[in-house]
Amino acid sequence: MKATIGITLALLTLIVGVALATPLELRSPIEWRSVVAADAEPTMGLELPIPAVDDPTLSSSHSDNIAPHVVTYQRAQVMWWAYAASADGALLESEADAVVRNIDPKDEDACCSARLSQKVLRKLALGRRMEDAYSAAQRYDQLVASIEATPIIETAMRLQDQLMKMAEQAERLEIPDGDLLQLRQQHWDLVDQAAQQKYAGAKARQDLARLTDRPESEVAVAVLVDPLPRMIPNHDGNGVSAAAAVERALSQRYDLHAAYELCRGLRRCNLPAARQLIGILSPGAGLSFGTVVTGKLLSCLKDDHSDDDLAARKRQCYQLQESLRSAIRNETLQAVLDLRLASERLRVIEQQLGLAEERASLAAGRVKLDRATPGSDLLLDLEVTALMGNQLERQLRLAITIHELHESEGRPLPSVE
Repeated sequence: MKATIGITLALLTLIVGVALATPLELRSPIEWRSVVAADAEPTMGLELPIPAVDDPTLSSSHSDNIAPHVVTYQRAQVMWWAYAASADGALLESEADAVVRNIDPKDEDACCSARLSQKVLRKLALGRRMEDAYSAAQRYDQLVASIEATPIIETAMRLQDQLMKMAEQAERLEIPDGDLLQLRQQHWDLVDQAAQQKYAGAKARQDLARLTDRPESEVAVAVLVDPLPRMIPNHDGNGVSAAAAVERALSQRYDLHAAYELCRGLRRCNLPAARQLIGILSPGAGLSFGTVVTGKLLSCLKDDHSDDDLAARKRQCYQLQESLRSAIRNETLQAVLDLRLASERLRVIEQQLGLAEERASLAAGRVKLDRATPGSDLLLDLEVTALMGNQLERQLRLAITIHELHESEGRPLPSVE
């Protein structure tokens, strides 16, 4: 029993490491935290209430028992809200509208620049809206994982409590050392982690409220109806096609469409606007070339340098276009590889979990028949719990990589059912 409890401490640490990860960051989508017991009241100046564990809104509603008055969120619904609420997208669209105002329609150069700027900015705005939509989808899945991690933490605490009771009864059970003090210390470690998760979950919900522009009070109690994926959707078993993914990305990405618009519309009349737009697509590029033109350094090449300016700007634009194509191709291929890895690792952990559950069942039967050391069944139950936390983490990673691939492809948002 002494060895059993010693190994148990290591397993509890593994459960905490899997089920209770580091705080959420918008640009670190694989990180997540769990929502655990808390009173539904504002804390530390936050206006966002933290739901209690026994609140039915904490469960993701892929259960079938949702009260009709409960607010429910679908993943696709959240993505469309974030798309509509995108602050960066709205800012670029406002700029696209502003460039055509107060322009003398008789000023051909001004009209020429305004038309090019408007086309490019509108494409960029669509791209920013898509980015925010997929960020919201990642937040959605991080919250689902946080909610589903709660019973894993509770199970770890329950099993630990049982081991503590066994350690207290060590003399009656003829156990030389139950290591009760270490178990008590581990208990407070779990309590500390649970407290961190309570507020991390509230912060994640508040971030989702920011992205979707929904009321914080509503997001705090909303039920998330879509579960984490257990496999790649629309997957035929032959693997994700990297070639098809790259083809979709090169035909659908709005930032590349913006570069196409810029190169197609580039004229001598809109060279100043082109410089600024190239700088937006690739910060620094347009500005550095603009300095050369403004300083008349090209004038040393020939007396009439207007055609040289235009030709040089076109070359720069096509270089930018090819650079974006290369970057998008690499980004998409990386996303495909990440998705394949996430899918493989999820399948592995599911096999491990199935075997661990079978071993735990056999151990429980032996303990009941007094054919095994007391506590050996609890040890295997903790192993199963640790694997469940690992499985949940890998499900979340699969979900995140699916969103990353779809975003890199510029895939249209899913419809709301």
